[in-house]
Amino acid sequence: MNKQVILKIGFWALLIVGCIAFVSCQPQKSTTDNTTSKPTTSNSRTFWKVGGTVEIEENPNYTRIFQRAIKKRRPIFLSFYSEWCVTCPYMNEEMVKKQPIIGYLEDEFVSFLVDAETMEGYKLATEYNIAAYPTILFLNSEGEEISRYIGLIDDYTIMKMAKSAVLAEDKFQREKERQSKK
Repeated sequence: MNKQVILKIGFWALLIVGCIAFVSCQPQKSTTDNTTSKPTTSNSRTFWKVGGTVEIEENPNYTRIFQRAIKKRRPIFLSFYSEWCVTCPYMNEEMVKKQPIIGYLEDEFVSFLVDAETMEGYKLATEYNIAAYPTILFLNSEGEEISRYIGLIDDYTIMKMAKSAVLAEDKFQREKERQSKK
């Protein structure tokens, strides 16, 4: 075979593999590994305990997210995933739940993992126009979007986005207080 035919075959093979990888990155449910986290239940709700100290509620009641954020005056971190997403378990287990990311999310945010295939998760995903998985959202305490990231995210980017969201929430709270004093 000549070089041109081999290059064409290689190009098409690479294109097909890339398309398959892209399609498989669309929405899968988080799995657990006993070394990093373990699921427990409390009042019929699932929590993922990481390192024995951090709790991120999975599939929360839609309104409870915002009630908790307003009460704590904290921004909201949402990580949307789906049962069929190939990369979502990595996102939820390896990225979102590792130190120092989880510590920062615990200290500064009301954080939730949202299965977009459940009724409540679907409502929330529809509300925020989630079209691909994994997707993370940073919202202010009243549910207004600050930023979003679609796909796998690296440590640096997630921390940069999280810190930016905290600053945006602080500014939002200061403006809210200023408006209430008028």
